[in-house]
Amino acid sequence: MFARNEFKRSFHPKARAVLAAAQRRFAAWVDVRVARWIERCARNAEAAQGLFPDQTSAGEFGMGRASSRILPTWG
Repeated sequence: MFARNEFKRSFHPKARAVLAAAQRRFAAWVDVRVARWIERCARNAEAAQGLFPDQTSAGEFGMGRASSRILPTWG
């Protein structure tokens, strides 16, 4: 019963600022890692496109059309 009251006790104002700064640093760190991952995926996709130079584009097979024409309609 008393533990709940201890848990709801507010932090010292300086501690809040320190925690907020740590949260922003962590978010920036995650953003950098995600950006690097996306760049690596893009480089891999570009490299893979060079492996199959004589493939026809998806537009020639009608893949560029609206997806509603491809999906079946259930009655």
